Amino acid sequence: MKTVKVRIAVAVDPEGEVSAAALSPGKPWNDADYILDHLAPGEARYIFTAELPVPEAQEIAATVEEVK
Repeated sequence: MKTVKVRIAVAVDPEGEVSAAALSPGKPWNDADYILDHLAPGEARYIFTAELPVPEAQEIAATVEEVK
């Protein structure tokens, strides 16, 4: 099964508001600083990392009839 590594930046401010954004592979947190725009100062920052399966197309048996 093919997987992709994902990183999600999450910030929580002192009022309990939360904001998050996916980070592109190899990109630093500051590429996602825009998620802090609506949060109160004093936020805590976290990065969640996970390996997720990449969906694969499935082949389906079908028949074709010509319409005359």
